[in-house]
Amino acid sequence: MTEARAAINNHAGLIWAIADLLRGDYKQSEYGRVILPLVLLRRLDCVLEPTRAQVLARAGALAGAVQNVDPILKGITRVEAYNTSPLTLRRILADPPQVAGNLRAWIAKGDASAASPSCHEAR
Repeated sequence: MTEARAAINNHAGLIWAIADLLRGDYKQSEYGRVILPLVLLRRLDCVLEPTRAQVLARAGALAGAVQNVDPILKGITRVEAYNTSPLTLRRILADPPQVAGNLRAWIAKGDASAASPSCHEAR
């Protein structure tokens, strides 16, 4: 198995492990609506991972000093998103009793403009 394939399998395993933890909270008909958002969140987590420490350090240094940190933090990540939570999806999964609260906290620390307006319109 190639390294890339192993990495994909690892990511898929993590996503399904999170989904399995959440499954009890959802009806079977709602379960599919959980998987795609988790896949997207995991992808975002992976994209932001290489710059996480830099973003956290810079966000801490700018707290209270700069009102609009978006362009600065997006400059660090080099994508149109960032997250200022020290949590990662792996750390969230490692604490099963707190998965829901930690996931909400992680999402809340994300860049608000990274959420597509179309996601909200579909509801």
